[in-house]
Formats: sequence, structure tokens, C-alpha cells
Amino acid sequence: MLIWTHIRTVFLLLFCSAWATTALLAQLDGSELNGTQILRPTAEDSSELRLQRLEKLREKDTIIENKVVLELSQTRFRTLARHWWGMPTETDRKVMAKGRYSRYEKPLGADEMYEQEPAVYVQSTQINSKQNLVVWGWHPAWAGDKFHNYNFGLLTHAAFYAYKLNPFTGGYEDFEAIDQFKNGDFVKTAHKDSCKAMLTLSCHRGERSEIFFTSAKVVQRNLIDSLISVLNYAGGDGVEINFEELPIEYKDDFQDFVRELSFALREENPNFTIAMSLPLRDPEKVYDLGFLQNWVDVFIVSAYNFHLRPTGVSKVPLTPLLKPEAKWKRSYMSYSENISLDSVLRTSSAIKSIDLLHTDSYKKQLLDTLNMYILRAGITNLEYNTYDLGTVLGIIRATQDLRDNPYLRRALKATACRAELAKYYAARNPINMFLFEPEQDTIQIHEFDLFSGLEGIISESDSLEESLEETIDRYVQEIGAKHSTSLVLGLPYHGAVWALEGDKGVSFEGYMAYSEIRNLARANRLKVRYDKMHNSMIGVLVDTLGNPLKEIYFDNSTSLGLKMDLALEKKMGGVAVWALSYDHGYTELWRTLEEKFAAREIWNTKLERIERYKVAKSNKIHYTIAYQIKKANGVVFSTLLAMLFFMAVGFAFSLLDWKV
Repeated sequence: MLIWTHIRTVFLLLFCSAWATTALLAQLDGSELNGTQILRPTAEDSSELRLQRLEKLREKDTIIENKVVLELSQTRFRTLARHWWGMPTETDRKVMAKGRYSRYEKPLGADEMYEQEPAVYVQSTQINSKQNLVVWGWHPAWAGDKFHNYNFGLLTHAAFYAYKLNPFTGGYEDFEAIDQFKNGDFVKTAHKDSCKAMLTLSCHRGERSEIFFTSAKVVQRNLIDSLISVLNYAGGDGVEINFEELPIEYKDDFQDFVRELSFALREENPNFTIAMSLPLRDPEKVYDLGFLQNWVDVFIVSAYNFHLRPTGVSKVPLTPLLKPEAKWKRSYMSYSENISLDSVLRTSSAIKSIDLLHTDSYKKQLLDTLNMYILRAGITNLEYNTYDLGTVLGIIRATQDLRDNPYLRRALKATACRAELAKYYAARNPINMFLFEPEQDTIQIHEFDLFSGLEGIISESDSLEESLEETIDRYVQEIGAKHSTSLVLGLPYHGAVWALEGDKGVSFEGYMAYSEIRNLARANRLKVRYDKMHNSMIGVLVDTLGNPLKEIYFDNSTSLGLKMDLALEKKMGGVAVWALSYDHGYTELWRTLEEKFAAREIWNTKLERIERYKVAKSNKIHYTIAYQIKKANGVVFSTLLAMLFFMAVGFAFSLLDWKV
């Protein structure tokens, strides 16, 4: 009896569910149940229902589209809101764009700069490969074959600045520049002196990065394939990734691209070097060094953009190295170099010592000649020691007619000497001490024209002070002190030019190469001051009447040398200079590189001896693990899968044991 009751209950449930399903299908199909009669829709009703369905689909698509547009609008609003208070005007944006990108073009006076004779610096020592230091230099493509005058023996890496990214295709925009790298002598010339020849990949605007990272993945694959093809054809040694103004929205895309590029390059050639330029400021942490250091060998900190601030371009030094104590220290500036005797006598500086670089017989003939010209000058009541060279030179220096005598000047120009000149400058805010002499800055300048034309020393500060040391400390902290040798300090071989407009103020005009600045100084058209507060040079360009026209902030061998010292003190891996061709015709910057890196010696306190400077390259260990795991990901996955399989089989067999 109980069984029949259950059967009836099940049958009743099945009947009810079938009836409900039939009614639902009838409604969905446009039918109605009226007793036993079913009314089917006509053709007109079916077409109307189809139109209604299409209308609902269109409405649904519109809702989705509006939702996407709303999300994009919210994202753009947040981006604008984040930058709103610091957004510059349209004019300011044009000036900022000029400040950011014009340094990658021909500097002011480039044509006149290359008209002078090239100069090749012959060093006494070369970079030692065991030092593990990076001395990097860029060669811009527009400089042509000027690399034949470079001293590659003092460089470890030379980057050919040529691959300007086409964000739509992944190819390059400057075909002529790439052809120079592929078919020119740059790579061969660098390899002769054991210098690595790199290729720079550049993408310098935020909108270009947005196009590149929102395009199909095939565009990135095209770029990687193109870079590998160019490097293999030219025999290059690696790539420098130079992306600027990278939007925070594409941080993950950028990291994925760097990882794939690094992996593809190392698969092609494990000896390829991957470098990356870092911005001076990265408040949004777009460049995640914790991730990127797994795939990049060298990070170059672009430390020559301090004049570019979020609100515009400011008239400040390009690379300020702050020394607050400069205000109360007096300064002693010296120049010691092999120059002509005529140049020494025509300077207004104090002469500390003069040593003639000639034989004793030549010195005797020179004394006789100089005494003859003094006698012919007819100076009344003149009594002096004719055998004392210092006294004779002092008389000539004090007499205008003798200094300007063309025949006497010819003899003085032909006489080489080792001279030590000096200038003293009082402190801006001196601290007087009763028992002790106040401290002084000792500044040595290698450029005679800058030294002789130096009008003074200033120590002025700005309300928004930024220092090179703070920037280095920030990046060292981000990457970790253990890997600080992965960081390389980028320094400028150019200056920023500001046009003086009287009552209207100043306006940014562009950049000028170091060589052209020296040409202006040699022509006595540049009045130079040394800013010891920021360790930078400031030159004022004047017209023929002496009126100021332009102001130039630049670095010379003295200020650059101090910043190179700072890089080594902070345990960085070396320096990089933009750009090598900017010193065409002058050699003191090459000598500075040799003094700071090739010939630099320190006292080893443990071994108690002097030895060559060396930094440990511990950064090479951390990326290898991640790279090897990715390279062997197939083997690792297969091994783990096999282990999992055997563990499962073993577990199944263990269950057959009654004890388990």
C-alpha cells in the first residue's frame, strides 16, 4: 500500500512539471492555451517579434557601449583630476615639449661646431675590464661619422641613437639612421677598442606609448623581431630601452614588453646587453625596479633634466649638486696646464709658478730677446735684474705696448710652459673665527678660456631646491643597496640657453653643445661665473657693446668631475654622457673620464695598498634565476606534472592497503 502511494505521488509530480513546461514553451513561442485549442501566430506576428528581439539586442548593446564609455570617461576624469592643479597652459606645454625633446635634435650652433678641426684625446690608461664599471656614451645619428674622433678605449658602451619607434607598426621611422648603424663603421670602430656597440630604442611621448601598447600584440612582436634583425645584421651588442612620459595606465603592458624583449634577445644571443633609461622623477612608480631588474642589466638615471618641473621649464642648472656650506666658504680657484707663455702673460690671474718646457740654451736666447724688446721700449728710470726670468716677464706683463708687440708675441707664443694660475674669492656669508682660518673650496679648472674669463663665483639658492644626491639616494633605495651597481648616472655634455628679454623676463630657447659654448668663451663673448652652491657654470652671452643677450647653464670638466665622484661614492655602476659629439674639437672631457675611471686609484685599508677602483657587480645574480626559470619553463612544468602524476598513482595504490 505504501509503495502505491509513492508511485502516485511521483506520477503526479511528473504530470505537473510537464504541464508547466508546455505552458512556458507556448508562451515563449507566442502561443496561448485555450482549453484544447492552440492559436499559432501569423507571419506578420513573427516578423514583429523578431523586430522586438532585435530592438532588445540593440538596447543591450547600447547599454554595454554606454558602460564602456562611462568607464573610460571616469578614468580620464581621474587622470585629469590627478594632474589638474599642476596642469600648465598651452604655451607652457609647448615650452616643456621643447625642453624635453629638443635635446635629441641638433643643438644650437651645431653647424658652426663641426666646422672646427676635430680633436682626438690620447689617453695613458684604458678602462680595465676587471673594474666592472660602465662608462656609457650616446652617439646621435645626426652627428654622422663624428664617431671616428671618439676615444672608444675610455668607453665600455657606446649607444647609437637611431631606432625611433613607429608605434603603429613596431618598425623604425628614421630609415637613414638605421642604415648608418647597419652599414656604417660605428660597430667595427667600437669593437676595435673592446667597446660594446648598443642600439637605442626611443619612444618619447605619452600618446605614442599609448598607441603602441593599445595596438595588437603583433606590433610588439614586429618590434622585437626588427631589433633582433638589425642587431644581427650590424653585429651590435644589445639594446637600450628609452621610453619617456610613460602613462601609469600602461605600466603592466610596459613590464610585459620589457620581459618579452629581454627574453627574446637573450634567446637569440645570451651575450646581448639590455639597458634602460630612467626618468629624473617617477612619482607614480611607473618604472618598478623590483620587477625590471630581473630583465635589465643597466639602468641609466637621466640626471640632466632638473630644469624640467611639473609646472614648466625653470631657469636652474641642468644637474645641480647642492653644497649648502658654499655660502660661508671662501674659494681658491686654480689652473695648471701646459700653455704658451703669451697666454699666461695676458691673463689677469695671479701667477703662482712658471716652468719653461725648453732647454737651458733656449731659455738664455729667450731672455736676450725679451731684454732687447724692453730696452727698445724706452722705459725711463727702469732698473731690474736682466737674468731673472720672473722679473722680465713681470715687466712685459705690466706694459701694454710690450704685450701687444706682434714680434714679441710671436716669440712668446712659441714658448711652452707649465703654469699655475690662481684666483681668490671671498665667501658670500663669511664666518669669522678668532683662532682658525675659515675653510675654503679648492676648485681646479682645466679650460683656460673659462678660467681666464671667469668673472666671479656665486652661491645663490632657489626656493624649490632639488639635488642630484637626493635623486641618486631615491633610486638606490628603490633598487636596494645590494644592486646599486646596476644604476648608472647620466650627465650632460650640453647647456640650456635662456634668451634675456629685458623687462619681460626670460624664455627658454633650447640647448647648446659644450663645444659651441667653448667657442663663445674663446671669442670673449661669454662672461662666465661658477655657481659653487650647485656646482655648475653660468655663462652670459653679450653683444659687441657688452649688453647681455642670453644666459647659458652648463657643466665643464670641473663640475662633471665632482658629479662623477659622487656616483662612485654612492656605489653606482658608472656614468653615461649625452652626447659624445657635443665636445667636438676639445679633449678635456675625455681627460676627465680617464682621471675618474681609467686612472682612478684608492687606498685599500684592508690590504694597506693603493689599487684601482672597483665595484662589485652583484646585480648579475638576481636576474639569472628568473631568466633561467622562464627559459626552462617547459621542462619545469613537465617535471612538476610528472611528479604530480606519480604522487597520485602512489596515493591510489596506498589506499589498496587495508592498513592505510
